[in-house]
Amino acid sequence: MSKSLREDISLNVEGMGQPNFNMPEAKIGLAKLVLFFLFVLVAIAISTIYIPDEMLSDRDIKLIDNVYQSIVPIASMVIGYYFAKD
Repeated sequence: MSKSLREDISLNVEGMGQPNFNMPEAKIGLAKLVLFFLFVLVAIAISTIYIPDEMLSDRDIKLIDNVYQSIVPIASMVIGYYFAKD
């Protein structure tokens, strides 16, 4: 019984080929995605300028200020990590 079980589980990997994965291209794609979402976050934060002050609470204003302060460090981290020489 154990012999037939091994035959059932055996996997034929001949002819499957090599995996096709381009790491630099994947890093650039991920960096583009992160920078795109950072841009969307900045666009939303900038759009709050047009909201009247009466509609924003102090907590909202602090959140917007934190987003503005975090733009440069996040962008520089993404650019430095993903576009640096390997």
